[in-house]
Amino acid sequence: SLLMSDTCNAARATKRRLATIVEAAAKDSIGTERWEGMSATEQTAAAHVYTGDCAQHVRNIILAAMSAAGASHLKADLEESLSTFLSFERMSTEVISLIRAVYKEMHHQGDYAKGKGRREFIPWLVEHHGTALYFPIERADGGRQDLDFDGKATALTNWSPFKMGLVYDQLEHAMEAAANDGSFLLRPELCAFS
Repeated sequence: SLLMSDTCNAARATKRRLATIVEAAAKDSIGTERWEGMSATEQTAAAHVYTGDCAQHVRNIILAAMSAAGASHLKADLEESLSTFLSFERMSTEVISLIRAVYKEMHHQGDYAKGKGRREFIPWLVEHHGTALYFPIERADGGRQDLDFDGKATALTNWSPFKMGLVYDQLEHAMEAAANDGSFLLRPELCAFS
């Protein structure tokens, strides 16, 4: 028999416990006398449960290590800049933090009450880029192990480094307008996407 699960600790522990239960049940089914008369090879063939990890989740172990190394490298490179932020501003070099922030702000079904995905971003996207290929980030809430891979693939498809220049330009114009007139940020018609 083969038991397969994802690679989180709870799933692996459950898998090990279930394998022990199945092996004991197989041994009981065979009977003690017959079991003791079997060779180790025969016992393994009759009752051993093999366990495996989902290949989709195994890749995430490697990617998570790569992501952690990248975040550490960025943190070292940006140490001086990052030190200017206060702790409650929650600045991070971890890409998963960015993906969660994008998800909360831009999710097309409005999963976060303060997010602008359904109210502003999707109408803007349809009006200005109706034929654009867009992949929504799905389920970035909670502790999803595969978020590091799935979220990055979606985010990079939608907001590649080549497209980020436009975003930075729009942000710069908005910040300049706010610097000239602080009430600019309080305008109800303000749309960061236009």
